[in-house]
Amino acid sequence: MTTVRVRYMVNDLDPAVTFYTKHLGFQVKQQVNPNFAMLSLGNVDLVLSTPFGPGGAAKPMSDGRKAEPGGWNRLIINVDDLSAEVARLREAHVRFRNDIATGPGGSEILLDDPSGNPVELFQPSAAAASDDETAIRALEDRFAAAFNAGDIDAIMKNYIPDKSFVLFDVVPREEYLGADAYRKAWVEMFSRFNGTPKIAITDLSITVDGNVGFGHSFMRVTGTDTQGHSVDRTVRVTDGYHKIGGNWLIAHEHISVPVDFATGKMVPVPKP
Repeated sequence: MTTVRVRYMVNDLDPAVTFYTKHLGFQVKQQVNPNFAMLSLGNVDLVLSTPFGPGGAAKPMSDGRKAEPGGWNRLIINVDDLSAEVARLREAHVRFRNDIATGPGGSEILLDDPSGNPVELFQPSAAAASDDETAIRALEDRFAAAFNAGDIDAIMKNYIPDKSFVLFDVVPREEYLGADAYRKAWVEMFSRFNGTPKIAITDLSITVDGNVGFGHSFMRVTGTDTQGHSVDRTVRVTDGYHKIGGNWLIAHEHISVPVDFATGKMVPVPKP
Protein backbone atom coordinates (compact mmCIF):
# COMPACT_ATOMS: atom_id res chain seq x y z
CA MET A 1 0.00 0.00 0.00
CA THR A 2 1.42 3.38 -1.01
CA THR A 3 -1.47 5.84 -0.55
CA VAL A 4 -3.37 6.59 2.66
CA ARG A 5 -6.60 8.59 2.57
CA VAL A 6 -9.11 9.63 5.22
CA ARG A 7 -12.85 9.62 4.45
CA TYR A 8 -15.31 11.87 6.25
CA MET A 9 -19.06 11.62 5.80
CA VAL A 10 -20.61 15.09 5.47
CA ASN A 11 -24.20 16.29 5.39
CA ASP A 12 -23.67 18.87 2.65
CA LEU A 13 -20.70 18.80 0.27
CA ASP A 14 -20.24 22.48 -0.62
CA PRO A 15 -20.03 23.85 2.96
CA ALA A 16 -17.58 21.07 3.85
CA VAL A 17 -15.31 21.85 0.88
CA THR A 18 -15.42 25.55 1.72
CA PHE A 19 -14.55 24.85 5.38
CA TYR A 20 -11.48 22.73 4.66
CA THR A 21 -10.12 24.91 1.88
CA LYS A 22 -10.83 28.30 3.47
CA HIS A 23 -9.90 27.59 7.08
CA LEU A 24 -7.45 24.65 7.04
CA GLY A 25 -5.52 25.09 3.80
CA PHE A 26 -6.68 22.03 1.83
CA GLN A 27 -6.71 22.05 -1.98
CA VAL A 28 -9.44 20.51 -4.15
CA LYS A 29 -8.15 17.61 -6.25
CA GLN A 30 -11.55 16.42 -7.49
CA GLN A 31 -15.16 17.38 -6.87
CA VAL A 32 -18.33 15.76 -8.18
CA ASN A 33 -21.40 17.52 -6.79
CA PRO A 34 -23.42 16.80 -4.78
CA ASN A 35 -21.89 13.61 -3.35
CA PHE A 36 -18.08 13.49 -3.54
CA ALA A 37 -14.89 15.55 -3.27
CA MET A 38 -11.24 14.73 -2.74
CA LEU A 39 -9.04 17.33 -1.04
CA SER A 40 -5.33 17.29 -0.22
CA LEU A 41 -3.00 18.83 2.35
CA GLY A 42 0.64 17.81 2.16
CA ASN A 43 0.74 14.00 1.98
CA VAL A 44 -2.86 13.54 3.16
CA ASP A 45 -5.90 13.07 0.93
CA LEU A 46 -9.26 13.83 2.53
CA VAL A 47 -12.25 12.19 0.84
CA LEU A 48 -15.62 13.84 1.54
CA SER A 49 -18.75 11.78 0.86
CA THR A 50 -22.42 12.32 1.59
CA PRO A 51 -24.47 9.55 3.26
CA PHE A 52 -26.79 9.60 0.24
CA GLY A 53 -26.12 9.07 -3.45
CA PRO A 54 -24.75 6.28 -5.66
CA GLY A 55 -21.30 5.92 -4.08
CA GLY A 56 -20.31 2.83 -2.13
CA ALA A 57 -19.60 4.91 0.97
CA ALA A 58 -23.31 5.77 1.18
CA LYS A 59 -24.50 2.14 1.10
CA PRO A 60 -25.86 0.78 4.41
CA MET A 61 -24.08 -2.03 6.24
CA SER A 62 -25.46 -5.57 6.11
CA ASP A 63 -27.08 -5.01 9.52
CA GLY A 64 -28.83 -1.86 8.30
CA ARG A 65 -26.54 0.72 9.91
CA LYS A 66 -25.87 3.80 7.79
CA ALA A 67 -22.74 5.94 7.52
CA GLU A 68 -23.13 9.28 9.24
CA PRO A 69 -20.96 12.26 10.24
CA GLY A 70 -19.52 12.80 13.69
CA GLY A 71 -17.66 10.59 16.14
CA TRP A 72 -14.25 11.05 17.70
CA ASN A 73 -11.78 9.63 15.18
CA ARG A 74 -10.21 12.64 13.53
CA LEU A 75 -7.64 14.25 11.32
CA ILE A 76 -4.61 15.63 13.17
CA ILE A 77 -2.98 18.74 11.68
CA ASN A 78 0.29 19.96 13.18
CA VAL A 79 0.63 23.72 13.66
CA ASP A 80 3.51 25.95 14.76
CA ASP A 81 1.48 28.31 16.98
CA LEU A 82 -1.68 26.73 18.36
CA SER A 83 -2.89 29.82 20.22
CA ALA A 84 -2.66 31.95 17.08
CA GLU A 85 -4.53 29.34 15.02
CA VAL A 86 -7.29 29.11 17.63
CA ALA A 87 -7.67 32.90 17.69
CA ARG A 88 -7.84 33.02 13.88
CA LEU A 89 -10.48 30.29 13.69
CA ARG A 90 -12.58 31.66 16.56
CA GLU A 91 -12.70 34.98 14.72
CA ALA A 92 -14.05 33.05 11.72
CA HIS A 93 -16.73 31.56 14.02
CA VAL A 94 -15.44 27.99 13.74
CA ARG A 95 -16.94 25.80 16.49
CA PHE A 96 -14.55 24.16 18.98
CA ARG A 97 -15.37 21.14 21.16
CA ASN A 98 -12.98 22.07 23.95
CA ASP A 99 -10.25 24.45 25.05
CA ILE A 100 -6.54 23.87 24.48
CA ALA A 101 -5.36 20.78 26.38
CA THR A 102 -1.68 20.15 27.08
CA GLY A 103 0.07 16.81 27.62
CA PRO A 104 3.63 15.44 27.55
CA GLY A 105 3.82 15.46 23.74
CA GLY A 106 2.32 18.88 23.14
CA SER A 107 -0.93 20.86 23.08
CA GLU A 108 -4.13 20.15 21.17
CA ILE A 109 -7.68 21.30 20.57
CA LEU A 110 -10.67 19.85 18.72
CA LEU A 111 -12.84 21.75 16.27
CA ASP A 112 -15.83 20.61 14.23
CA ASP A 113 -16.40 20.88 10.51
CA PRO A 114 -19.91 21.95 9.34
CA SER A 115 -21.14 18.32 9.63
CA GLY A 116 -19.74 17.76 13.12
CA ASN A 117 -16.63 15.79 12.11
CA PRO A 118 -13.75 16.55 14.49
CA VAL A 119 -10.37 17.93 13.43
CA GLU A 120 -7.49 18.10 15.89
CA LEU A 121 -4.94 20.91 15.78
CA PHE A 122 -1.72 19.82 17.48
CA GLN A 123 1.42 21.72 18.45
CA PRO A 124 4.28 19.38 19.42
CA SER A 125 6.21 20.26 22.55
CA ALA A 126 9.76 21.55 22.25
CA ALA A 127 10.93 18.35 23.96
CA ALA A 128 9.24 16.18 21.32
CA ALA A 129 10.88 18.14 18.50
CA SER A 130 14.22 17.85 20.30
CA ASP A 131 13.81 14.07 20.58
CA ASP A 132 13.16 13.83 16.83
CA GLU A 133 16.25 15.89 16.04
CA THR A 134 18.30 13.62 18.30
CA ALA A 135 16.93 10.58 16.45
CA ILE A 136 17.85 12.06 13.06
CA ARG A 137 21.36 12.88 14.25
CA ALA A 138 21.66 9.26 15.41
CA LEU A 139 20.58 8.17 11.91
CA GLU A 140 23.35 10.25 10.35
CA ASP A 141 25.85 8.79 12.85
CA ARG A 142 24.76 5.26 11.85
CA PHE A 143 25.15 6.17 8.19
CA ALA A 144 28.70 7.44 8.75
CA ALA A 145 29.65 4.35 10.77
CA ALA A 146 28.26 2.05 8.07
CA PHE A 147 30.10 4.00 5.35
CA ASN A 148 33.38 3.84 7.25
CA ALA A 149 32.93 0.08 7.66
CA GLY A 150 32.13 -0.37 3.97
CA ASP A 151 28.82 -2.03 4.97
CA ILE A 152 26.36 -1.31 2.16
CA ASP A 153 23.54 -3.26 3.84
CA ALA A 154 23.86 -1.04 6.93
CA ILE A 155 24.06 2.10 4.76
CA MET A 156 20.78 1.27 3.01
CA LYS A 157 18.95 0.73 6.33
CA ASN A 158 18.96 4.54 6.69
CA TYR A 159 16.97 5.08 3.48
CA ILE A 160 13.32 4.46 2.57
CA PRO A 161 13.53 0.93 1.09
CA ASP A 162 11.19 1.33 -1.87
CA LYS A 163 10.86 3.10 -5.21
CA SER A 164 9.70 6.36 -3.63
CA PHE A 165 13.28 7.25 -2.66
CA VAL A 166 14.90 9.90 -4.91
CA LEU A 167 18.55 10.98 -5.11
CA PHE A 168 20.11 13.75 -7.19
CA ASP A 169 23.85 13.04 -7.25
CA VAL A 170 26.77 15.36 -7.81
CA VAL A 171 27.76 13.72 -11.10
CA PRO A 172 26.24 15.36 -14.21
CA ARG A 173 22.48 14.86 -14.49
CA GLU A 174 22.58 11.70 -12.37
CA GLU A 175 19.29 10.73 -10.76
CA TYR A 176 18.48 7.57 -8.80
CA LEU A 177 14.86 6.52 -8.37
CA GLY A 178 14.34 3.86 -5.74
CA ALA A 179 16.48 2.22 -3.09
CA ASP A 180 17.56 -0.66 -5.35
CA ALA A 181 19.10 1.72 -7.88
CA TYR A 182 20.92 3.62 -5.14
CA ARG A 183 22.28 0.41 -3.65
CA LYS A 184 23.90 -0.41 -7.00
CA ALA A 185 25.45 3.06 -7.01
CA TRP A 186 27.05 2.39 -3.60
CA VAL A 187 28.50 -0.90 -4.86
CA GLU A 188 29.98 0.87 -7.88
CA MET A 189 31.34 3.73 -5.72
CA PHE A 190 33.17 1.47 -3.27
CA SER A 191 34.64 -0.51 -6.18
CA ARG A 192 36.63 2.60 -7.16
CA PHE A 193 38.68 2.51 -3.95
CA ASN A 194 41.57 0.48 -2.64
CA GLY A 195 40.42 -0.44 0.84
CA THR A 196 37.50 1.33 2.49
CA PRO A 197 37.10 5.10 2.09
CA LYS A 198 36.17 7.22 5.10
CA ILE A 199 33.53 9.90 5.55
CA ALA A 200 33.13 12.76 8.04
CA ILE A 201 29.90 14.75 8.46
CA THR A 202 30.14 18.34 9.69
CA ASP A 203 27.87 21.37 10.16
CA LEU A 204 24.74 19.21 10.26
CA SER A 205 21.62 21.35 10.69
CA ILE A 206 18.18 19.73 11.12
CA THR A 207 14.62 21.07 11.08
CA VAL A 208 11.66 18.87 12.08
CA ASP A 209 7.92 19.43 11.60
CA GLY A 210 5.75 16.50 12.63
CA ASN A 211 6.69 13.37 10.68
CA VAL A 212 8.89 15.16 8.13
CA GLY A 213 12.16 17.02 8.39
CA PHE A 214 15.14 18.22 6.40
CA GLY A 215 18.81 18.69 7.08
CA HIS A 216 21.94 19.98 5.39
CA SER A 217 25.60 19.27 6.01
CA PHE A 218 29.05 18.94 4.51
CA MET A 219 30.42 15.45 3.91
CA ARG A 220 34.14 14.86 3.36
CA VAL A 221 35.24 11.59 1.72
CA THR A 222 38.88 10.51 1.85
CA GLY A 223 40.70 7.41 0.64
CA THR A 224 42.84 5.96 -2.16
CA ASP A 225 41.43 5.02 -5.56
CA THR A 226 42.28 1.89 -7.51
CA GLN A 227 45.03 3.78 -9.41
CA GLY A 228 46.72 4.65 -6.14
CA HIS A 229 45.69 8.32 -6.21
CA SER A 230 44.67 10.10 -3.02
CA VAL A 231 40.99 11.12 -2.87
CA ASP A 232 39.89 14.04 -0.71
CA ARG A 233 36.49 15.39 -1.73
CA THR A 234 33.94 17.51 0.14
CA VAL A 235 30.33 17.87 -1.03
CA ARG A 236 27.19 19.61 0.19
CA VAL A 237 24.34 17.28 1.15
CA THR A 238 20.66 18.06 1.69
CA ASP A 239 18.44 15.29 3.08
CA GLY A 240 14.68 15.04 3.40
CA TYR A 241 13.54 12.80 6.26
CA HIS A 242 10.27 10.94 6.82
CA LYS A 243 9.20 9.36 10.12
CA ILE A 244 7.53 6.02 9.38
CA GLY A 245 6.36 3.69 12.14
CA GLY A 246 8.29 5.75 14.67
CA ASN A 247 11.57 5.47 12.73
CA TRP A 248 13.25 8.27 10.78
CA LEU A 249 14.48 7.43 7.27
CA ILE A 250 16.00 9.43 4.43
CA ALA A 251 13.36 9.92 1.72
CA HIS A 252 15.24 12.31 -0.57
CA GLU A 253 18.90 13.21 -0.93
CA HIS A 254 20.60 15.92 -2.97
CA ILE A 255 24.40 16.06 -3.30
CA SER A 256 26.01 19.13 -4.83
CA VAL A 257 29.10 21.28 -5.29
CA PRO A 258 29.31 24.93 -6.42
CA VAL A 259 29.79 25.61 -10.14
CA ASP A 260 31.68 28.47 -11.80
CA PHE A 261 29.30 29.44 -14.60
CA ALA A 262 32.06 31.35 -16.40
CA THR A 263 34.09 28.16 -16.88
CA GLY A 264 31.43 25.51 -16.42
CA LYS A 265 33.69 23.77 -13.91
CA MET A 266 33.01 22.68 -10.36
CA VAL A 267 34.46 24.76 -7.57
CA PRO A 268 35.96 22.70 -4.74
CA VAL A 269 34.01 22.99 -1.49
CA PRO A 270 36.30 24.23 1.30
CA LYS A 271 37.25 21.37 3.59
CA PRO A 272 35.48 21.72 6.97
